[in-house]
Order: sequence, then C-alpha cells, then structure tokens
Amino acid sequence: MTSPVNVPTPPKKRRSSLKRQRMAVAITLAVAILLGAVFSVVYYFTSRTAFYDWDDTKYYILMEDGLYVMKDMDGNVLEVTEEGYYVTALGTVMDIDEETGEFKVVAAVPTTGTETLQFSKYKGEFDILLYPMLERANIQSIEVHNEMYDLEKEEFFENSFRFVRDKDGFFNIEGYEGLEFDSNMFATLVTVTGYTSTYARLDAEQVALRGYAEYGLTDNPDDAKNYFIITDTSGNSHKVVLGDEIPAGTGYYARYVGRDDVYILKEMEVTDYSTTLSGALITRVESYVYPRVLAPMSGNNYFDVSNFMLNTVDEINEDILDDPDFNPENLLQNVITFSYSPIQIRQGTFYSNVAYTGAGAYEGYEVNNYKVDTCLQRLMSMEPVRCVELLSVQHNKDGLLYFATKYGVSYCLEFTHNTARDSKNNYTPTESMYQQLWFSPMTENGTYYLYNQLYSMVIEVNREDLEFLEWKAADWVDEDVFLGNIVFLDYLECFVPGGTTAGRTGLVKFSFDADNSESLVGWEPSSDSITLPSDKLKVWGNVPGEAPFTMDLVQFKNLYLSLLTSTMSGEAACSPEHAEAFREAAKNAEGDYQITHTCADENCPVTQYGAEPVLVLKMVFNNELDGSGSEIVRTYTFYRYSNRQCFVALNGKGSFYILQSRVEKLVRDLGLVFTPEVAIDPEAKT
Repeated sequence: MTSPVNVPTPPKKRRSSLKRQRMAVAITLAVAILLGAVFSVVYYFTSRTAFYDWDDTKYYILMEDGLYVMKDMDGNVLEVTEEGYYVTALGTVMDIDEETGEFKVVAAVPTTGTETLQFSKYKGEFDILLYPMLERANIQSIEVHNEMYDLEKEEFFENSFRFVRDKDGFFNIEGYEGLEFDSNMFATLVTVTGYTSTYARLDAEQVALRGYAEYGLTDNPDDAKNYFIITDTSGNSHKVVLGDEIPAGTGYYARYVGRDDVYILKEMEVTDYSTTLSGALITRVESYVYPRVLAPMSGNNYFDVSNFMLNTVDEINEDILDDPDFNPENLLQNVITFSYSPIQIRQGTFYSNVAYTGAGAYEGYEVNNYKVDTCLQRLMSMEPVRCVELLSVQHNKDGLLYFATKYGVSYCLEFTHNTARDSKNNYTPTESMYQQLWFSPMTENGTYYLYNQLYSMVIEVNREDLEFLEWKAADWVDEDVFLGNIVFLDYLECFVPGGTTAGRTGLVKFSFDADNSESLVGWEPSSDSITLPSDKLKVWGNVPGEAPFTMDLVQFKNLYLSLLTSTMSGEAACSPEHAEAFREAAKNAEGDYQITHTCADENCPVTQYGAEPVLVLKMVFNNELDGSGSEIVRTYTFYRYSNRQCFVALNGKGSFYILQSRVEKLVRDLGLVFTPEVAIDPEAKT
C-alpha cells in the first residue's frame, strides 16, 4: 500500500529571518525619509541669514536658484537699484554677495518725510537728499533770497532773484529775459538746489536744547532771510532755509520748511565748470551775469565805425539833478568825432590813404590810425571786472539819470558799429549797431563804472582798458598839418600880409594853377597799389599885375613837400575865447584876417603879442580819378599868439598849434619857389 505525500512546513526560524529583513528595509526607508525631512528643515533654516532693520523689521538673505537674494518675511524679493543694491522698506541699502550670501549695510540712515536716498555714481556711495532729486529737465523755476551787506552804506539789504523756464525750455532771469548769464554758475545752482546732498540730520534733542539760532536759523521759517525755493514742472515746490556755515567750512546748516529737523548741506568744491554752494546761493544776481559792455565786435569788422564821438560831461551838481528837465546829454563837450571809410570807396581819391576822417569841430582832419585802432581793439577785447548792478525794468526809462545820480558821469562814448556793407551799392552799411556808453569818474581803485542802456547794467572796467577816455583831441588827430597827394592839386592860393616875398614888396596874394592830367594818360590803378604818377605835372604861377608863368617843377614839389612834412605840436594854449576868435577869423572868404579880440586876462599871451595873421593857404583839390570831379577846398590859417606858437585852423576848425619857426620856414619857402636857383630843403625843420 502506498503512503500519502506530505508537504513539509518551512521552519519557523527561516520565516522569522525574512520578516526581520523586510522590517529592516521598511525601518531604513522610514529613517531615510525622516532624516531627509529633518535635513530639509535644518537646511532651510541654516542656509539663510536674518537681518533686522532699524525699525526691527526682519528680512532674510537666502539662496534662490543658486544665487543669494534678500526677501521680506512674506517671501518677496526686495527692490533692487540699478547698481544691484537691495533696499528695505525703511530705505536701508544692502549689498549682498550673490555667491556667498555675505552682506553689508551700504547706507543705514533712516529717512523721514521727503528725505530720499540717491546713489552717486561719481562718489560711489549714497547721498541723503532733503527731497527727491530734480534734474534740470524737471525744474520750472529756482528762486533765491539772501541778505547781503553793502560795504559803502555799511548796512544790510535784502536781495533776491529768480530763474524761470520759458515756453521753449530755456531759463531766463526773471525781469531780464534774454540776458546772457554764466552757464557754469547756473549749473551749480541747479545742482545744489536739485540735489540737496547732506552730511547728516542733527540730533533733534540737541536742536531743541540749543535752539535754531545756534545754527543761524530762525524759529519761524517765514522770518528767514536766506532761503531758496525750487519748483518742478508739475508745480511741486520745496523751500530750504540756509543757516550758518559749519565750523569745518565744509557745509551749511539748513532746514527744510515743513520739518523741524536741522541738516548739514554739503559745500561743493570749485572746479573749472562749477562754483560753490555759497557762491551760487549767498550772492547777488549780478554775479551770474556776464558783464556786457558792447555788442560783440570781431577782428573782421571792429574798425568799421561811423560817427564815433567821445565827449566829456560837465560836472553834475545837485542843482542840475533837481532840474526836472535834466538830461546828461545836454552837458556833453566833444573831444573827437570821426568815421571810417572803406578802402574800396576811397581808393584812387584824395582820401585814399585816410581811413578815418574827423567830423564836427575837427572836420577835414585826419584821425590817427594807430590811436583809433588801439581804442577799438580795447573795446573789442575788454574784460570787465564785474557786473556791479543790474538795472531793473523800471530803471530802463530813467536808467541814465539813475546812473548819473548814483555813480556820476564824466564821459560819454557813442558810435555806430557796421558789421556788413553792400559791395554792389557803394559799400553802404546794411547791418549796424548803435552803441552809447556812459562812464563815471575814475574810482579810487583805478576803475570806471560804465553804463550801456542796451544791456541795462552797470559794469566795472579797469583803467588800462579805457585809457583813451583821457586822450585829448591832439592825441586823436594825426600830427600832419597838411593832407593830400600833389597829383590831386588843382589850385593853391597864398596870402602873406606885409613884408617882402620873392623880391616883391608888399605882395599880399598870389596863387598857383596845377594840371597833372598828362601824367595819368594811360595809367590804370591796380588792386595792389594806387601810387599815382606826377612826372608830367605842370604848374603856373599867378602874381597880381604879372602874366602867368611856368613854375620850376622840382622847386614846386619841394615846396609842397615842405607843407606835407609840417607837423602840429599839440593843443593850443590860448584861451577858449581867443581860439574861437581865430576860428571865426579863418572863416572869412577874402583877406580880412585881422583879429580885434583882446583877452580879459592880463597874463594872456595874445594881449602881449597881439593876434597877427602870419600865413594863409587855400588849397583846392579835384577828385578827377574817381570820376566825380568833386572839389575839396582846404583853407589853412595860422595866427601867432605867443613868441613861439601859432594857432592852426583848417576851414575854420581846430584847436591846435604849430611852432612859429615852422611857419616862418613855410613863408621863406614860398618866396624861394619863385627863385629856383636857391633850392628848397623840405627836410629842414626851420
């Protein structure tokens, strides 16, 4: 019989071992999970750093996406500046190393009110500003008020000015629109008012303890004398009151109106492009203004002036100022008047070598080119000391009276400066600018005050730039008595009263006729030279009672050269009454040259020697070359008023003298022209 098959049961020992293995794996996994969770929690808390701000607000620096960032308690990343700095809600600036998580506080000064932090790329740090920075494009106006001290009056006065943006975006000084001002100074003003960089806000308890006066500030900001108001283009305004300079000299105490705090505004350093805070705010508007004397004159046209008149001004006293009809122009005494003539106009004419001809009391005289050039170059390149005072709009009507009353007037200079001429219309001026300048007496500092109504300002100028004010007429007028090339001579009339001339006793009047037309046949002037020939000049003598006769050409030319080399010696020393009598006598048309005037002063030279006509010349010139055929009459008269000097008059004008010995030589040479065997020496002085 077959026995049943029995399936054995696994031993208990083996089953227990497997169970234990399975349990071990489960436990291991559980432990791993538990450790992972613990590690995650530990890692979360150990990989971030807490930071507490001034107001105890808590922030964390932790890694996110492989880089460290700064977050608030809600997990929000803080605001980051352009420079990569994190800024807390309070305004504290943090520098976080994104790779290591290390941090440092860049700026941790608490702000209040409108205070703001602004990073300065130039300095590489943050500045604390009284209010958000305003750039020039966002500024509508800047108003400055300050109290200044007048050294002359020894008293304080309130001063204010305002820069305002116009509709075209340009800034102007209010009340002086269009007036040019110093761009560097204005740039500083924009900086110190738009970027109010401070060193610190003072401890409020110390300010309360010491009081605002300790810092040069007033308890009530409305009572302040020194302050500025800046307004942006949206109409928002900020007013800042300035106090004393801090002891270190590097800033000024200041107060933002609307807060009780006291700050220290940083002073600026002077550079080639900026001034200081004090230079921009604690000053007068005049320091901003370019001191303008004249409209610009260039090296291409500074010499082109018309009706240039320099006048002295009679002394102004209180009685004159009290006159309601007072006008300084009624007190002018002319020193010199002249005008420029372009070479294109005078080329080939009698005045071809005369750039400036006198007018008025010195009409017909040649004005010294060197003197004129010196004067006009000084005016063109003048560097005024400063703008002393801007005359406001209400002064424009009576600005001259105001200037005369406050500063006095001693000189007046006026002229028309021509900047363009029409070459197709006889070089007539097409663009001109009239200038009128008034000058005070010279100050004790060796300067003058100057007023030009065109710019409504008073300017201070150094004496060396205005030396021409002190020149007399004799300094301006060329010293040569006679003028004119012999090639233009048409007629020469001479009058020598009394005595014997050329062997003819009692000869009073004789003349010469000249003709140079043959010398000019076939001659054409060049652009480089207008030297005119006179090799075929013909001259005939005319003596009363005798037939005309041909003169020796060499002898006559030497006579003419004697005339041209005669020079004046200076201003006539005779009295004004005698000078006027001489001028009036010189205007007589025919022969009546006797002077009957006598001087009231017993020391007057004329009383001692009499007024005796020594020589009279009448020279007639014709401008044949320019086709006009115009006649130029130049009558020279000489009157002795001392034993050495003779008064000179040209066409009855002038106030100069020539040495008596020179006049006597001319009389002798006139006699010798009739006796060619005795040569005239034109180079001899007497």
